[in-house]
Amino acid sequence: MTIMTRATFPKDLAPGVEDHLGKSRDKLTPVYPRIFQRKKTNRAWLEWVMTAGLGAAKIKPEGSPVEFDAMSQGWSVFIRVQTWSLGFGVTQEAIEDNLYMSPVETGSRELVQSFAHAKEITHASHLNFAFDSNYAGGDGQPLISLAHPSAAPGHASYRNRPLVMADFSEEGLEQAIIDISKMKNERGIPASRRAVSIVIPTDLMFEHVRVLRGQLQPYTADNTLSALNYKNILQEQPIEWLYLTDPKGWFILTDVNSDEGLVTLDRIPFKSKQWGDDNTGNWYVTGRERYGSGWLNPRAIYASSPNQA
Repeated sequence: MTIMTRATFPKDLAPGVEDHLGKSRDKLTPVYPRIFQRKKTNRAWLEWVMTAGLGAAKIKPEGSPVEFDAMSQGWSVFIRVQTWSLGFGVTQEAIEDNLYMSPVETGSRELVQSFAHAKEITHASHLNFAFDSNYAGGDGQPLISLAHPSAAPGHASYRNRPLVMADFSEEGLEQAIIDISKMKNERGIPASRRAVSIVIPTDLMFEHVRVLRGQLQPYTADNTLSALNYKNILQEQPIEWLYLTDPKGWFILTDVNSDEGLVTLDRIPFKSKQWGDDNTGNWYVTGRERYGSGWLNPRAIYASSPNQA
């Protein structure tokens, strides 16, 4: 067990220190709740089952019987709750002899930041590994794929990425909007999906302004109207996520039911506890939290990255 002693902060044992640099002063603003739908649960895991509904109605010739159809059950996906924990210990002498800060109070603030940081990393990993076949979902495909299978037997697969990976550009975005609008449900019926918001790494925040905020098309001398701007598509503030690792990857969230897209299961919120050891005088602080995260219906998101071609 690692424990902080007076040797951890030797400068704090004598006068002369003005302040400590690098301490967590500002609370980390979470971004994942803008992308993941939060659900409370009292279970260790939850399971979702993809259902294929009925097909299109058919003409019934005079005098002929009604043709019957049936719904079907397809693949399922589990999201399991995991336990996250971290702690630190401080000797009694390190607490008593520190002239400038309280190791327990400072460490407790750092502990809160550590859990917030881990939560962002965990949720962002679903996008960071979205193209990786080693991270398959319930349908056996990664989150972003050219070949998501239909839950209804005999129906064609679908994609939630361009046929050829595209940079973040006007042309790439326009093709994404078209692809999203043409998404079909499990029975091949048009689902009438639309783009709702865009998620980008901070590397693309300035390019986003050039591509989507201008009245005219970017990177051209022609006085041509920006169709995306004119149609008011993706004109809301983008979700800039510092935890995305691909500097060229971009994601579009669609209007799939919020409880069918990317989800996080809140089991036990962050809690900390403190106690002292009567034998050694050492003081201990630990934190604990339980949650799980994952994705359900791949139609909830569309993505592209030339780095993943």
